[in-house]
Amino acid sequence: MPGPKKGSGGRPPTATEKKRRRGTDRPDRDGKPGSLMAVAPVDTANVLDLTPEQALERALFAGAHWIAESDLPSVIAAREAVTYYGELKSDPKTKPSDRLAALKAMSSAFADLGFTPGERARLGLAEVTAVSKMEAMRAQAAAHDQGKQTGTG
Repeated sequence: MPGPKKGSGGRPPTATEKKRRRGTDRPDRDGKPGSLMAVAPVDTANVLDLTPEQALERALFAGAHWIAESDLPSVIAAREAVTYYGELKSDPKTKPSDRLAALKAMSSAFADLGFTPGERARLGLAEVTAVSKMEAMRAQAAAHDQGKQTGTG
């Protein structure tokens, strides 16, 4: 009787984004590219009034450099999902379950295009780096020290 299939059993693999959060990601060991392009966080003050259609257009034109010509069917599917969700959201007769299903379809289309942090990490494209409390304190101390040296602090 043969043994278990190779690779089966044991602990399931840990997601890349979880490894990065913990600081245990090893590109050299996992065979992933080591250079990621840093992406600036979204300025929330400017996006609060955007419709989903406007947000998709902005994301496509602002820097979705990884989307190729072969991804156009996915872009069209995402645009259709966004349009359909917008129609359901504006119709007061729509059932909440239908609206939720359309929202899930829209999120899935965005994930297929790499618009979620997890998908970008899996593709090895970019990561949004938030400033930790320790980094903020170091930057504040450095600014304070700089002010002392120039005589303005």
